[in-house]
Amino acid sequence: MSILSRFRNRLERIGRSRRVLSLIDSTIGRIGRRKVDALAAMTSEAYISCELAKMRPIASLPVAVYRKRQGVREEVDHPLSKLLTGRWNPFTTSMQGLRWLLFRKDTYGTAYVRVEWRGSVPVAFWQLNCHVEQLHDGIEPVYRVDGDDFTERGTYLAHEILVFKAAVSKNGYEGCSIMEIASHSLGLSIDIEEYYAAVLNNGSHFGGYLETDADLTLAEKREIAESLKGSSGILEAGKVRIFDKGLKYKQVQQTMGELNLIEQERWVLQRMCGVTSVPPQEVFELSNNTYSNAEQGAINFVQKTIVPEVCDLERVLQQVLDDSGYRDCYVKFSVAGLLRGDFETQQRGYQIGVFTGYYTRADIRAWEDMKPIPGLEKPIIPVNYALVGPDGNAVTVGSESPADAMALLVADAKQRISNRVRRDGDTEGTRKFAMDALTPIANACMLARVPFDIDATIQEVFDADL
Repeated sequence: MSILSRFRNRLERIGRSRRVLSLIDSTIGRIGRRKVDALAAMTSEAYISCELAKMRPIASLPVAVYRKRQGVREEVDHPLSKLLTGRWNPFTTSMQGLRWLLFRKDTYGTAYVRVEWRGSVPVAFWQLNCHVEQLHDGIEPVYRVDGDDFTERGTYLAHEILVFKAAVSKNGYEGCSIMEIASHSLGLSIDIEEYYAAVLNNGSHFGGYLETDADLTLAEKREIAESLKGSSGILEAGKVRIFDKGLKYKQVQQTMGELNLIEQERWVLQRMCGVTSVPPQEVFELSNNTYSNAEQGAINFVQKTIVPEVCDLERVLQQVLDDSGYRDCYVKFSVAGLLRGDFETQQRGYQIGVFTGYYTRADIRAWEDMKPIPGLEKPIIPVNYALVGPDGNAVTVGSESPADAMALLVADAKQRISNRVRRDGDTEGTRKFAMDALTPIANACMLARVPFDIDATIQEVFDADL
């Protein structure tokens, strides 16, 4: 049983007027059956809040056209970049266009954008705020457009129309409206807001009711009703009212606070967050938030909501590159900025990347929009890992060759073998001792690619001492 139903039953038990009960009944009857269209959806604060939480960060992401050559990414100066970072058309900036696109896609299920071409160059994107029918002529898709203020009615070819679909689709060709999927919750949200407003405007603040033993005429009842209507509304709240005809004011135990409208609205908002894949914290619903789950929630929002959305945009926009002859290029939205932590964590990450040679100092300055400094484009290695040359930049491995370093170890082993030969002579034990002493050195020489003959070295020691 809903909160409004429980409240209605309580008012009936205490003898509340039929007018109030009828108002509650009509509200309960509409819940779940309200036809929520796009215009109605825009009156729901819960729906708008969730959509804004997605639209704003996605529309602000850096985006560019790239090409990979020999595994290295390079930015390409393609006309599509100007449309995605400048203006879609003379009336719409790229950020405004992306926000419209994302809201239209979720609200209607599919968003259509007309591409204006000048030869093989895309020069503008135009939003289609009209009905579009997808057809197939046996060769490629075609689109029958009803037309709007900036697009003529007619049939358009595949390279002239971009189709952006919602995440849910019944047939794979058209997306399902997220707004329609959440229509029950949207209708409930709108009904609650209207009910609360109606209660205040009708003067029924649930503070009490009037009771009398006298038999009032219809005219007297109307007079009392008019006097109550004249004192209804928020501005009239708290004023003293005087009644005659033996009317007595009876206090009602139910209060506006016991309606739990705030909890009901919170529940609706949480439902909308689930349907639109937006964490509650992103719409400032912080009732269950802690520092740790808020931080993890922000990362999950980027990974599980923002990234899939922009990947879908990239796949559709690839059509423009293919149709303009740039099949080896691709569109890329950068979400790195959304994954940045606080300043200290970010700087620590930069430090690790530079010290491991993964980034250069010039890379960091470029990301932070700082003025470049000559000489920082070379990777560095901490001095406790290697030796720095006299110029301060070159890294050396030492002045001696590996063979010279190994010679010191060989000389030490030969001296120990010689002492053993002089003491014990040429015996099987002495030969085994010599082999054990020189085997690690022979293995090291093999790894360092330094020539070393272990048998010849042993024989050399024995010949010298016998």
